Amino acid sequence: MNDRPTTAGERTAVSRLTELSSHLWVGAVVFYALGDLLTTGYGLTIAQVAERGPLTLLLYRRFGLLALIPLKTAVMLAAYLCFLLLPDPHNLGIPLGLAAVGVFVTLWNALVILSA
Repeated sequence: MNDRPTTAGERTAVSRLTELSSHLWVGAVVFYALGDLLTTGYGLTIAQVAERGPLTLLLYRRFGLLALIPLKTAVMLAAYLCFLLLPDPHNLGIPLGLAAVGVFVTLWNALVILSA
């Protein structure tokens, strides 16, 4: 790691990421909340596809796909609250993590659907 101070013209990776925090939140909503929900919903209409998450499976069996919307909403609100409570730049891990998990899960669901 480089410990030299940065000059006024230099931007660190963290400062660039901080500038993109709103984009990270968009990615978290698009992939974690919507992408996972939509691909899960579509996948569960295919006979060969099954839900593997125990909480998601329980909610889906009892209440249907719409029950997952409050679950996703609660997770997103809790994550945003943590984001607000943690100091910069440490809070960037929250939307970055949600977006990364969302991309992975959405792609995984899509692969499961395509292979069914």
